[in-house]
Amino acid sequence: MNGYLKAESYYNDFYDLGTIKGCLEVVERWQNVRSNIINDKKEKSLSEKEKECGFDWLLNWELFVAKGERYQNKASTINDWMERDHRLDEKFNTTLKPENVLCPDFGVLMKSTFKNLYNFSDEPLRVLFFFECSQCQKRKGIFDDGRS
Repeated sequence: MNGYLKAESYYNDFYDLGTIKGCLEVVERWQNVRSNIINDKKEKSLSEKEKECGFDWLLNWELFVAKGERYQNKASTINDWMERDHRLDEKFNTTLKPENVLCPDFGVLMKSTFKNLYNFSDEPLRVLFFFECSQCQKRKGIFDDGRS
């Protein structure tokens, strides 16, 4: 078993880490705006305390919205990730290696030494098998569909 599918806690932690990073970006953005506005000597209609209070309120509101959106999408996103990784495991674990792969120099059967999931978004999911000749140690990669 290759182990693409992880325990649900892994996906929960990964998702929560994304939420934390997003919230930190919101805080950083508001801190940059806050220092520009509060230090603006031309703006005199509000006291520094009123400006601080307003910024705190706006920051907390944006964080509330961001966390709510993340929470709303959490279960479905984690489910999608787990289904994707389950499909990867299935493909990797059930794909049979190509048979009768011969060394081009010695004509002997090559031994399968390794396999890897070939997973690019613009291509179909495939498994790449690596073979080695016992005579010359040359290696060859063959996909599960027989192509090199």
